[in-house]
Amino acid sequence: MEIFAKAEARARGLCVSSAEPASAKNSLFRDNPNRNKRENTYPTTARRKIINAMRPSFLELDPEKRVVRPTSSATKAKIPTKIIETIRVIWLGGTSLDWPNAGEFNQQQDIAASQILFDSGVELVQIPCHNVASHLKVGVPELRACMGDSDIAKALTDLVAEAIDNNPAKTRVIWDISAIAYVVVPETVRTYKIHSPILHGRPNLTYSADRRRHMIECAYYLDRDAIFIDMYKKIRKLK
Repeated sequence: MEIFAKAEARARGLCVSSAEPASAKNSLFRDNPNRNKRENTYPTTARRKIINAMRPSFLELDPEKRVVRPTSSATKAKIPTKIIETIRVIWLGGTSLDWPNAGEFNQQQDIAASQILFDSGVELVQIPCHNVASHLKVGVPELRACMGDSDIAKALTDLVAEAIDNNPAKTRVIWDISAIAYVVVPETVRTYKIHSPILHGRPNLTYSADRRRHMIECAYYLDRDAIFIDMYKKIRKLK
């Protein structure tokens, strides 16, 4: 939810570090090479405010299981059995199996962690970036028409406008709302069961299939309009 945290920071008159390069204005988006160079200076209270506004509770998905996301810490050790049995992972990352390669931003940042995730047997819901979450594109005219006139709505619209060079014909993907949509409006995310793929590392970065492996849930379709309508409704409630 970085784009929302940044919008909140701007609405409150905050700014990122002065050491941030000028080219980093687009770094809130997944395909920007400068994304990792930006200092994380957004206040944690802003993050909590946005995340709480976008979903009632992560625990509503399953009262017995927490919803977590994989991090690079997975490279330090394999996931303990006790953790595997008590969590459900919803991961925005990787690509659909019919994509030419598996070289997606999240996945290639920590290939070992991604391999552990696929190999561990944990209950996994994968939302591929390409060619699934990549459908969550939005342009400035729509944002201005649908989000209301709160400070955070204006700030979010301004950020998207900057990222697309104020071109009304262009759009940007807001990737992260796909995972939240799975929790909050699950009917907007269609999934099917597949055998957990085998992720091959560099230089190829590809998947292969083995029908003897455990099953995972993988998204293949997002109802783009319904997801954005839900987001707009919640943003309009923000002050």
